[in-house]
Amino acid sequence: MRSIVFAMVCALSAGAWSPASADEPCPPGADSYPQSEFGEALTTHELGCVRQLSPREIVFTAGLAHALLEQCGLPRDVGSRGTLATFLTSSQWVAMVGREYGNPNLGQGLADQAGSSVTYSAGIAALDMIGGCSSPAAEPLADGIVRYLRRSASESPYVDGCQRYYSGRYSRRQCQCLADIARAVYPNIHQSTFSRESIATLIQRNPFVGLQVALQCGFGNY
Repeated sequence: MRSIVFAMVCALSAGAWSPASADEPCPPGADSYPQSEFGEALTTHELGCVRQLSPREIVFTAGLAHALLEQCGLPRDVGSRGTLATFLTSSQWVAMVGREYGNPNLGQGLADQAGSSVTYSAGIAALDMIGGCSSPAAEPLADGIVRYLRRSASESPYVDGCQRYYSGRYSRRQCQCLADIARAVYPNIHQSTFSRESIATLIQRNPFVGLQVALQCGFGNY
């Protein structure tokens, strides 16, 4: 913990970045965990600032959320735990089979599967790296992950487009459910433009997440 604080002080004194308040853009290069490959993702959640996570960072975040929920009982709020549960169910399928299940290049598919599993495990291990459940960073990180998931899912062009396309057939709630689950495969799906083909591609890239969409969201014939 002392090394983390020291690194933050050094970065501040060097003018590398300054703290951001929740819901403000993250300062470029903000990283209070330089000892971690995913330090910027950890910092994003701890500060609650705004930054789009990469595909690898979203898998890492899922692993960390898994550890915080299972080992620490965080976040404390029941509604927030429900948000994490949805995120984790689909993310665990990505951790097991990756995002390239249907890739005709078997080598690329297997490499993605292995990489996803390693990244998810790195997220779980990050809890020990920050000092475990007793760390003062644990609760802010759990709350920050939920904030990220909710914020990035609000005012979604994808959900708007889905609702318009399936008007009278599928509800907005169902379209929101689709996007929330598919996030594990497409981290920026909520801010993307909706297309019917995106569902077919989702099923091809990870059929288990596609099945979850069908069962949990009630999407049958799309």
